[in-house]
Amino acid sequence: MLLTDDTRPRIASGVASCRMVERSTTEMPSKMPDSSRSDADSQNAVLRPKPIMQAPKPATETSRMRPALACSGCRDSHTATTTGYWVAENGAPTEAQPTVGQVTLSPKTVAAWCDYSRRLTLQSSIDVEAFVRADLAANLAQMIQIAAINGSGSSNQPTGVLNAAGIGSVAGGTNGLAPDWTHIVGLETLVSVANANLGSLGYLTNAKVRGKLLTTQKFASTNGEPVWGEAQTAGEGRLRGYAAYVTNAVPSDLTKGSSSGICSAIAFGNWQDLLVGFWGGLDILVDPYSLSTTGGKRITAFQDCDIAVRRAASFAAMKDALTT
Repeated sequence: MLLTDDTRPRIASGVASCRMVERSTTEMPSKMPDSSRSDADSQNAVLRPKPIMQAPKPATETSRMRPALACSGCRDSHTATTTGYWVAENGAPTEAQPTVGQVTLSPKTVAAWCDYSRRLTLQSSIDVEAFVRADLAANLAQMIQIAAINGSGSSNQPTGVLNAAGIGSVAGGTNGLAPDWTHIVGLETLVSVANANLGSLGYLTNAKVRGKLLTTQKFASTNGEPVWGEAQTAGEGRLRGYAAYVTNAVPSDLTKGSSSGICSAIAFGNWQDLLVGFWGGLDILVDPYSLSTTGGKRITAFQDCDIAVRRAASFAAMKDALTT
């Protein structure tokens, strides 16, 4: 018997004899090929509007994200300030107190579910459960973003910025109008006149409006620069010196007069005053029992949240911008 690394420990421990067994080792790559990864391009992932609320940029990164609310939540809102007085020597001012209001948040549930078959798990080259879970999570995130921008406040939806009561409004015309420099300046002016031009200010619109503003001069017939200014980050821009962001979660199917389903929105404001409250985290339930007789599985996802505007004066919107 040869003294090898395998036999030497046995002899040292008092084993008189041993049997040699042939062994083989299969080496696996530390990283699986991209073709088998669920997030690879080869999976033909569905195209979604660009996430802005979930991955905030500087103009929205300090939005008031409120996690883990135990019950219906109320957030303080400073609605009126104290009053100062000029007084004579030895004179006393009149007492004045600030006014503090409340912004109420109450849970609203967004949910989705999906069934998949046993055979799909056998034949698929990807992790089907992980794929479905990721898709459900992305879908709910997109639903929350859409609600934050344009939630109707009815049919169990939160109220988004564009439909919040009291925000400033810039109107294009009876049947809408192509946006131009005057509308962009008008949005900023409404917020500034209300003394709300502070915090994380920025514009938000969709790709159709960006395309229109890229081909619209600030001042007609001057061969000057376009309304939409370029930024260092591709796909983003500058309007009136403020950051301008684009996501197709901003609606482009609004109606104004005879312009049915073709109007777009442009919003400007202090995004610190957009409140998003969450009750717990994302709940994902993998249910192997409901479809147990067929071997399938059901995955259900729930998220409880609400959206509110702290100060309506912090935002202004144009909701009848025509891009065609």
